[in-house]
Amino acid sequence: MAPAPASPVREDGRLELGSYRGSFRDIDYDRVTSRIVRTVREKRWLWYCVVQDPWIVAFAVVKTGYAATAFGFVQRAGDREFLADESRMGPGSRGWVERRGGSTVARFGSDQDPTLRLDSLGSAWSVAARFGDFELDAECTHESAPLAVVARVPGGVVNATEKGIGQCVRGVLRVKGQPELDLAGALTGYDLTHGLLGRRTAWRWAFGLGKNHVGQPVGFNLVSGFVGSAECASFGPAGPALLDEPTFQFDASSYQKDWRIHGKDVDLVATIDGRHSERKRLVLVRSDFLQAAATFRGALGALSDTRLLGVVEDQDVTW
Repeated sequence: MAPAPASPVREDGRLELGSYRGSFRDIDYDRVTSRIVRTVREKRWLWYCVVQDPWIVAFAVVKTGYAATAFGFVQRAGDREFLADESRMGPGSRGWVERRGGSTVARFGSDQDPTLRLDSLGSAWSVAARFGDFELDAECTHESAPLAVVARVPGGVVNATEKGIGQCVRGVLRVKGQPELDLAGALTGYDLTHGLLGRRTAWRWAFGLGKNHVGQPVGFNLVSGFVGSAECASFGPAGPALLDEPTFQFDASSYQKDWRIHGKDVDLVATIDGRHSERKRLVLVRSDFLQAAATFRGALGALSDTRLLGVVEDQDVTW
């Protein structure tokens, strides 16, 4: 893959379509379309996870033109229920997600006392969550190159996404009723997405983290639908390697049955633990969203008989 461009958009307004190795310096669409279109179409989010086997922590800030939401959960692999599961929604002013000048800022809540806040400059990340029954504070590093993708989207204009893996340098997780957990050495992953999306957006997604035979972080990002194979990849010390788009097989009437994710160089079974789900029926917004903690076993590229922890997701939203 070629190195990532500084921006998904060239000076003349044309798009840098493709899958790349590395990070965007800036993401904005001022040169692509009008402010009115951006207000309606622009969606952005930052999702972040921390895995310290058997613990999985995941949280996200989602910013649209008219609203902001955040959710987070804590799971211990093998348990059937979350130890903590939180969700918030508010006006657009309550949340923010931005990549500017090589740094990333995402927050939800007040500027003085945010519920979630994530900041990065290059490979260094600061992560803080004070969210109901759990608190997390960590300093992390994402030194291996992420995957960066610029793609056209059905019913919309463009989507830029960046996904990568890393490790906690230091950190602590506190969950109500549980001993404090030291996160030093934990695995981390993120999904930064910013696009001018269609009125309806749907996909199935899986993200997993683990270690190879010498203890180095490895992982994957797999999606069915949306922009497809452009953002399907495995991650390792050498950076991302593209994979074909797989199929997701699961029982939508019983999500906690095992999922199978199958394709060329991919054959994974996901055992589902706790799940976070939201079903919204607002005036202009309809959302059916499920993200579940999962343990993945199977084959991924050169890795066989592997075990990784992460999430699966089924989303169909009209916004």
